[in-house]
Amino acid sequence: MAIDVKKIEKLFSSRSSRALFKEAIIEILPEKDQWASSIIFGVISAVPAGIIGVSKDTVELFYKAVSNLNSIILALFAIVFTGYALFQALVNNDLLRRLIIADAKKSGKRSKEDKTRKSKLQESNEYFIKLMMLIISAIVINALLLLVIGSLPKDFYLPLNNTFNNTMAAILIWIYFLYMFRILWEMKSFVYNMFQLFNAHAGSKAIELLKKQDEE
Repeated sequence: MAIDVKKIEKLFSSRSSRALFKEAIIEILPEKDQWASSIIFGVISAVPAGIIGVSKDTVELFYKAVSNLNSIILALFAIVFTGYALFQALVNNDLLRRLIIADAKKSGKRSKEDKTRKSKLQESNEYFIKLMMLIISAIVINALLLLVIGSLPKDFYLPLNNTFNNTMAAILIWIYFLYMFRILWEMKSFVYNMFQLFNAHAGSKAIELLKKQDEE
């Protein structure tokens, strides 16, 4: 099968980091057929958020939660970056050709301007970059929170109604946990994509072996 030149041209198209980050955020937003999982994530995030929000040690508990999540996020960034480097190392000429020929999966989140189907190669490249952008955004958010919360006294509270303080704290912490858990859940897609790429690489090597056998 011949390589579609338009797919190669799309690989050279320049896109801003802001546009890629916007697409990355869209990727973790719930789709119509994913509302069940979104409700589950909302409930899971609400439990620790509620406990921390109404606690007398909200500042201390939230600081520990952010610190622990940040350690996990940093480890995941190293894993994703290593996976991306490994992906680039595995791509030989035959696999490169097959990834360019293969169409990316259809997505309802594709922009209106993106009328030409992407190649599997472009889809894989963009997925790794978007995932790393999400993780970097989480690291930046955590760094800012650790700086701000670390400068507050343990008994800090707004000079407002106690119920209002607890409610606002719980809601904001819930939003934070929900964002972090969505990023963590994206790792399942990372594992699946790596599985597909390893299979494609193994298949490419197997074809090379078969060709050598035929020549012999």
